[in-house]
Amino acid sequence: MASRREGWGPRTVGRTAAALMLAGLGVSVWAIDPADHLPHGQDLVEQATYRIDSWAAETRPMAGDRERLCQAVRRLIAWEGNFAQDTIATRCPLDGSDGLLVRDGIADTIATRLGGLLDRYASLVPEEILTEGRQAFEIGAADFPVPPGRFLGFHLIHLAYMLGVQCDTIAAMQQRVGRADRAGMQDGYLRRLWDLSQLYDQAHRTAGEKYLCTITGEDWIAQRMACAKCGKRGLKFYNQKNGMNEDTTAVCRKILDVADPSPASALDRIRCRHWGHIFFARCPACSTEVRFSVPLPYYRIMLMEIEQGREQAPDMRERIRKI
Repeated sequence: MASRREGWGPRTVGRTAAALMLAGLGVSVWAIDPADHLPHGQDLVEQATYRIDSWAAETRPMAGDRERLCQAVRRLIAWEGNFAQDTIATRCPLDGSDGLLVRDGIADTIATRLGGLLDRYASLVPEEILTEGRQAFEIGAADFPVPPGRFLGFHLIHLAYMLGVQCDTIAAMQQRVGRADRAGMQDGYLRRLWDLSQLYDQAHRTAGEKYLCTITGEDWIAQRMACAKCGKRGLKFYNQKNGMNEDTTAVCRKILDVADPSPASALDRIRCRHWGHIFFARCPACSTEVRFSVPLPYYRIMLMEIEQGREQAPDMRERIRKI
């Protein structure tokens, strides 16, 4: 069971990790349910993660083979779309909050696994193939700009799909004119995805940056959601709850009840608490209201890293006194 205490807070899109950290450790304590798992469909994310990890293990030996790796990546992107339609959509609408949260979780998994393989390809095949096929690919790829702001997993999946369609278009045109040059096109596809995977990695290096990416993702969820009543896409937030859920089972209950100021106890208390956001959104067309929650596991990890850094930092008081 969990103890729950509630308080209201405004939506602040430009908040920083430090600001929310201070709020989370201050006197205001809130409620979130569930803990670090999605409200619905966490099992689907775990099922997809197993499939993606299996794909990564099977594909790793192909990392130096341009054609086989390109085909494998295209199959993975196609599988994501099929999994969404055939599995996720049977449980929840794909353009609802639950469906978007599940797909975003799967997209993040793909982005992290894909980056390592593409790094390996760039290392094993350092020489780029700069042929007419590559030129045609780059001209087409210019029509798909990178979204502004923090680069998220679903951005990478969407662009990978669109770039794959571009490859199919180029291949069809080459076949009509009898000039097949797939090598340059495939190399361009893999290197463009490599660039995108690096953008993803740069935005997700630390727990604090991953937390801020989650905040960015919350806004994207509202923009992509479709109203269940009228079908209008793009809901508007009108309120938010900042939430915390305390684990009150045996071990954590003892930890939370003891007022121990030591750094070790502070870390234990953070481990026993889970943070998240509860959003209230409204359709601008028909005023239908929607409530959904987003867990913030990286916020807790960020707090733990800060506390550990505080514990490891040298005590400067004695040095200052000597000076």
